[in-house]
Amino acid sequence: MNLFDVYTIEELQELPDDPREAFVAFVRKAEDVLKDRTEEAARHASDEETWRFIDDERHGFMNIVVAAAKRLDITEFVDREVPEVQNWGASVWREFKADLDHYITQIMLDLGRQARAGSVPLPPKSKERIRVHIHNLRDCIDKATLSDRKRTLLHEKLAAFEAELERSRVSILGVTRVTLEVMALGSGAWQAADIVAKLVSNVMQEVAAAKAEDDETRRIPDYSPAPVMLQPPRVRAAPQQKPAPVFDGGMDDDMPF
Repeated sequence: MNLFDVYTIEELQELPDDPREAFVAFVRKAEDVLKDRTEEAARHASDEETWRFIDDERHGFMNIVVAAAKRLDITEFVDREVPEVQNWGASVWREFKADLDHYITQIMLDLGRQARAGSVPLPPKSKERIRVHIHNLRDCIDKATLSDRKRTLLHEKLAAFEAELERSRVSILGVTRVTLEVMALGSGAWQAADIVAKLVSNVMQEVAAAKAEDDETRRIPDYSPAPVMLQPPRVRAAPQQKPAPVFDGGMDDDMPF
């Protein structure tokens, strides 16, 4: 198993910008590919050659995951070494997989908390009012002097935004991105630009009011953008040193002088 069994160059370019998000996405897909390749091999044979193939696949998985972690500067893997094939075995694999799951769990929890801080639960009434604004924006788009491409793109953006309203929490960044794209793509082409601006402003006000209420209710702590250092799965005991011999200055009774 190597990198090109998992990703194309184009897919690597689509990884998230955040290093930890990119690492999680990388590992998730690599695990899916590893599972598919090893399960397929085990279904067709169970001889020694098959198990050697599975071992090689696991070793390859560790190789590319550790390489990705180092390149993405996941500091907890900087000193991790991939064992030589001759030193590879089931116990090494199990320990690495356990350590990887340990770190991924911490990263996922961090990302989840950050995403929650950047999102808001919208009350049903707010969602309905925003849907009305979206409907009115669609009318403005249909009446505006736009190319077919721009009109289609704007409708797609609004449809994606409306689908986002079905979630329990709506991404504030997603709302901001959609409203800016609507304004940017329609710039200079709207027949009623002031109406569009007011509709977009109303959408943002609904989200801002819901966010303020959510923050006041929950009193969300200020999450620092700098992630906290991940904790190792176990504490490595320092090697014990033998105490140095102590000379007490005494004299041996058998010494002739």
